[in-house]
Amino acid sequence: MKPETKFILLRVSIYLTGFLIVAWVIGINIWEIKQKTAPLIKVSDNQYIVYTERNYDQAELTLEFEKEIPENLRVEINPELSAFLSHRDKVIYNQDALLKKLFNANPTSIPNGSFVKYKKNIYFLEDGFLRRVLNKDILKKFSLDKNKLPEIEEKELKLFQPGENLTLQSMKEKFPEKIIIKRNNYFYITGKEAYYPIYLERVEKIIENLDYYYLETKSNPKKGKCFKKSKKEALCEFNLKENRDFFNDIYSIESEQMDNLIKGKIKLSGNPSAEEFIRQIIGFFSGK
Repeated sequence: MKPETKFILLRVSIYLTGFLIVAWVIGINIWEIKQKTAPLIKVSDNQYIVYTERNYDQAELTLEFEKEIPENLRVEINPELSAFLSHRDKVIYNQDALLKKLFNANPTSIPNGSFVKYKKNIYFLEDGFLRRVLNKDILKKFSLDKNKLPEIEEKELKLFQPGENLTLQSMKEKFPEKIIIKRNNYFYITGKEAYYPIYLERVEKIIENLDYYYLETKSNPKKGKCFKKSKKEALCEFNLKENRDFFNDIYSIESEQMDNLIKGKIKLSGNPSAEEFIRQIIGFFSGK
């Protein structure tokens, strides 16, 4: 090998080593596993929930019982939508009934349940009201591209009343209305106090013709590996990686053996997404 070639290779290896060291130092300072610990919210004797702003990879559930831990404790966790915590109402069997919901108090051609933009602002359209979207993470949760949202004109804007801002907190208190959801290959539409199953032929084609999107989710409960921590306390571990690609705003925890549960908490953890990692890098270099 020529001396010039050896010298070039040596320089490349020195630069590469230096780069790897710098990348490693930055990485260990920036890489932060996303975690959340929260108490369980009781829905019924056999079901508890926890709200979440993102999807996670792992869950660790701690349960404290009034009496001894039930034998062969079986607990399931399911990424779910809070819309399905309300009751199920009348089935929609025909297109006119669906269109009535999608265009109730709405004089435009853009259906209720749509996200629209006007200048730099994003709005959610709901029964004659325009709800300002203040948190861009909401668009991310709904897998929406701001640049592809329909543009509403000023004359249409004036036909609506200003509604309550749509935030992550307001979604916890009440899931938005008139959103169509495809869940386990069945369609539903959300309402004030209930959700409505849609048993309608060619429903996907109807939605496509309206230039409307729908959420897609699935029920995929995960069984936990439960261990006895003490006489009255159990620990259950769950792998949630398979559910990361589906939209959910709660985790539902269910078991037929929780009737004497005193309290519980859940610890959720997951690797940051590409966007979250970029935010961490920006924060690291900006000192925030």
